[in-house]
Amino acid sequence: MQDIIEEIIKTRSNQYYDWFCGNTNTLSRDINFFKEKNINRYEVYQTFLTPRKIKNLSDYHGIIFFSPSGVQSFFSKNKIQNNTKTEIFAIGKTTAKFISNFLHKKIWIPKKTSLKEVFSLVKNFYNVHM
Repeated sequence: MQDIIEEIIKTRSNQYYDWFCGNTNTLSRDINFFKEKNINRYEVYQTFLTPRKIKNLSDYHGIIFFSPSGVQSFFSKNKIQNNTKTEIFAIGKTTAKFISNFLHKKIWIPKKTSLKEVFSLVKNFYNVHM
């Protein structure tokens, strides 16, 4: 998201902005970033984490993450080894950056942030690598 904010501010730097988000956005974004950019941040919903322990993670060929809160929920009960053969996919840069707090291996990210693009990336990856 910070990439999008930076781009908007480049074109319209002398304006104030409002950011509507959930309570977990403080996990993935530096609150000072918003203050420095004259962005009013409003928490308008709450995210409740629902972590689940996954048995036999090594049996999975890939895992897709769609949000920083999903990453936090997953890693609160699970651990992935850096040398695992399981591929890691993220819907966008913000989610990938959050994954890197828990794991230090290649994270596959689509060129555009969308469900369609991340699913296409996964499909193309496995068509080539399997």
